[in-house]
Amino acid sequence: MRETAEETVARIRQQDPTLHSFISVIADPSLARAAALDAIPVDKRASYPLLPASAVAVKDNICTGGSDNDLRIPHAANVRAAVQRHGG
Repeated sequence: MRETAEETVARIRQQDPTLHSFISVIADPSLARAAALDAIPVDKRASYPLLPASAVAVKDNICTGGSDNDLRIPHAANVRAAVQRHGG
């Protein structure tokens, strides 16, 4: 899963200078989460509540937590915390 996460981040960083799709890319927590999931025995992964290898992009007009962009946004939605509460 770490390898998939690293490839996804690399692709974003490669393409985003042209596409301008992201205001911020917060890769470190995702890479750490993927490494932690790699440590779970394969037979235990099936019971995990979300698709742990899935990449998720969140529109930067909401507060995701951990981003300087959060300071420029007027409301307090915290998507990352909600995803983590549900096993992501």
